[in-house]
Amino acid sequence: MKPISSEEIESLRKEYPDCPLILLPEKDPLEVIVELPQVLPHQKSAIALISKSAPHHHEETIEVYEVLQGTLFLESGDGEYFLKPGDSPFIIYPKIVHWARTEGEILAKVRVTSCPPWRSTDHHLELDIHAS
Repeated sequence: MKPISSEEIESLRKEYPDCPLILLPEKDPLEVIVELPQVLPHQKSAIALISKSAPHHHEETIEVYEVLQGTLFLESGDGEYFLKPGDSPFIIYPKIVHWARTEGEILAKVRVTSCPPWRSTDHHLELDIHAS
């Protein structure tokens, strides 16, 4: 998987000028997360540009993925899914290991809504044995 380019990161900064960006990893990022303002106290949304995410799970958080651009390959639990714009949102429940990557040439852009709101202490990385 190729890192997300500085041009694509700058485009996100322009599209979401008042929102913090998280680059994962910081050098040569494979995933960029734009933290959107919290509207409701029980949930939070973000925009993720994903080349490839690391396998991880959450102990408490439910995540809902809605693909806005490109095609996303998602491995969640025992299933593999291809998600694209217009598909029904995909729900990932607590304790389910999941990871994703772009499928094709257009980077996948995904709205991720977390309930309760995402926090780093509930983001648990797994060994990267399946995500190749």
